[in-house]
Amino acid sequence: MSSSSGLKSRSILISGSANRSCSVDMLGVAHAFVRQLAGEILSAGGNLVVFANEEPTTEGGERLPLTFDWQSLEVLEALEAQGTQPSGTAASGLRAVVVIGHKILNRLSEPRRALLSRLSALRLVKTIFIEDDLYTGGNIADALTGHAEAMLCLGGGKGVSVQAHKMMEKQAPVLPLDLPLGAFNSDGEGSLGLLKKARREPARFFPRTPERFLGELLGLSLRPRGVDPSEVARRVVHLLSAEFEAARKHAPVDLLLLTALPVELEAVRTALGLPATDLPEKLSSGTNYWTTDVASKRGGRAYKVALGCIGAAGNPDASAATTEFVTGLQPRLVIMTGIAAGIRGLCKLGEVVLSERVVAYEPAAEVLEEGEPRQMLRPESYRLPHAILQDAVAYVSRREELTKRLWASLEAAGMRWPAAGAREEVSEGPSARLATIASGEKLLRNPERLRLLRGQQHGRIEVGEMEAAGVVAACWRSGADFLIIRGISDFGDPEKNDAFQQVAAMGAAIVAVDFIREALRLDGAGPAHSSSSS
Repeated sequence: MSSSSGLKSRSILISGSANRSCSVDMLGVAHAFVRQLAGEILSAGGNLVVFANEEPTTEGGERLPLTFDWQSLEVLEALEAQGTQPSGTAASGLRAVVVIGHKILNRLSEPRRALLSRLSALRLVKTIFIEDDLYTGGNIADALTGHAEAMLCLGGGKGVSVQAHKMMEKQAPVLPLDLPLGAFNSDGEGSLGLLKKARREPARFFPRTPERFLGELLGLSLRPRGVDPSEVARRVVHLLSAEFEAARKHAPVDLLLLTALPVELEAVRTALGLPATDLPEKLSSGTNYWTTDVASKRGGRAYKVALGCIGAAGNPDASAATTEFVTGLQPRLVIMTGIAAGIRGLCKLGEVVLSERVVAYEPAAEVLEEGEPRQMLRPESYRLPHAILQDAVAYVSRREELTKRLWASLEAAGMRWPAAGAREEVSEGPSARLATIASGEKLLRNPERLRLLRGQQHGRIEVGEMEAAGVVAACWRSGADFLIIRGISDFGDPEKNDAFQQVAAMGAAIVAVDFIREALRLDGAGPAHSSSSS
């Protein structure tokens, strides 16, 4: 990842104020720094937490504000006007949480009310109102720190110290800076007092990267004459990003994206936006995996996603690999994604299916009847866990909206959809629907085999592949939920080739990532497996 990518979807609180006796030059440095920092945070995909209060200013002359929140919102509006804020950086386009009191709203200046109104109309801010009878310093601090994941302190007094200690109680990074601005209310040391403590107890302020934090503090000084606020802002963002990255690596994994083949792994890496330079982490066995965060609209937060590759086709390897990943990472959900064969006439090349059930068709008994050997079929059928099935049904039901998103994701991945020409069996574009998947040990080059399975074992079978049964069995034993997502690459006949492998693999990958972003809600969705032999 880039040096600031750890801020993606993270919410940062810039807190502080200055005293009226503060020099204009020093206050100018503070404002220049806040503007640069807000721009760096937003450009890195982060979000802002802002206290929209009345805005005291210096007396006479330029009348500079003694607080910094509104400058952050001005930067947000400027970036939006320039079209430079990154897309897909938050679950709903949200870029700032604004805490405000009802009585304060009525006392804001007209320009400030207009700014807040414009940002709200663009759906870039979420406004948290505090009722007038609850408008106290403690409730304000709770609202701000409750939505923030990191805090930067600049000047200020007792209020800044209270907020900082609330952040440290939840193990969130707190970065105090050294400008001697004083405090608007002259009621404490604020950032300067916190900075003294940070030098003595760095692990309280940056719990996961205390040595790096302590080593870089001197380079974050804003006091030297001629200091470049933009350079300090970049260093702050990189420092916070490193802390978040360290926290992410030690956080529990929410879900696992699993692939079998290199072409499938590369497709998912592209869909997730993982740089080719990203080095994998390793399980104790030496198995590689990558982790990243994916913001979820329905989940209301970023899910930590692990990505792994089995490296070979077949249910035994799939079962062993799934068991290894689930034991090591303990995801709540395993999504297997990749390519599969479909029944001609029921499936089209390039379309994507989400499993409503998986039929393990190989289990059977060899018996003798009247002296003649006969095979007695004993398939296992695994239905999708109820909560995941509900999310999948809702996901595919909004077909028009879904198709638009998949086209946009495909173009962002730099892929062109193959022209169907006269071939009716080619899908017109990326699509997703539910289907029953058959899973066994045989590489299918006989189209009648799938049709026979449909007739003998389950009348809804449309797709055949070689890993789902192993993945599902391992999830069943471990208690993890599961979902199989497959792109149709061939019809399991003698014409089977690699022509549609990349398209099918990419289609499955973008559907998997889009499903996580748009439809998945893991909270409260514990394992709810269902299995039958019918």
